[in-house]
Amino acid sequence: MKRRGMLLAGLAAAAAAAPGWSVAAERREALVIGNGAYPGVPLRNPGNDARALAQALRGLGFETRLLLDTGWRQLIEGVQAFIAQSERADVRLIFYAGHGAQVRGRNYLIPVDASMASADELTSRSLDAGEILERLSRHRGGLNLLILDACRDNPANQYQLLPDGRRIKVRGAARGLAAMRVPQGAMVAFSTSPGSVADDGIGRDNSLYTRHLVKHIGTPGLALEQMFKRVRVAVMQESAHRQKPWEESSLTVDYCFAGC
Repeated sequence: MKRRGMLLAGLAAAAAAAPGWSVAAERREALVIGNGAYPGVPLRNPGNDARALAQALRGLGFETRLLLDTGWRQLIEGVQAFIAQSERADVRLIFYAGHGAQVRGRNYLIPVDASMASADELTSRSLDAGEILERLSRHRGGLNLLILDACRDNPANQYQLLPDGRRIKVRGAARGLAAMRVPQGAMVAFSTSPGSVADDGIGRDNSLYTRHLVKHIGTPGLALEQMFKRVRVAVMQESAHRQKPWEESSLTVDYCFAGC
């Protein structure tokens, strides 16, 4: 209760100082997705990452739904349901760990049952990350946060995933994710810079990015931008600058997960 009181007090101060933010955030909701069971090109740790972050968010007062190894229908329906039910939330957060790809400058989150041989098939059978932000932004008020620990160091973002484990190159998919246009009141955080791939982690661990995200997200008094900066510095140091986390933001208020 003490930590919750600190958080609400910090947001109330931000509300008093910033236009467009009229009430302290009393309702925080999160959707956490971990996709790793891809036939032929599995990832070790998205499930571990999703569980770890979901636990951290619940400890910070987020009403959190956890989805693991989502197929196309479950992924679409899960995101649609979250967007609908979070309309009155003051803070909305979606985290995705798994394979992703960019096609013609748009980023797509790939379900575990995806089967596609061309960019057109990929775009029709995956979830457009930009559309998630656009639909969240239709809700009036509140903060919208999208965190993507995707495009891991595995070739799935450029290959067809077949049920029998075979894979062929996806025509038209580019390396890594692309920079995104962010609506007002939103932030998108990437585990690595545009056009690059991210570390999936070793064994039953967490990805390099999520491990440091979970470490810093509950730091009392740490503003959102500063929290992500700490994560970026730690990931760059540990990866010898091979992986550089990235954020794009149009936020106009200060926000802290654990009280500003």
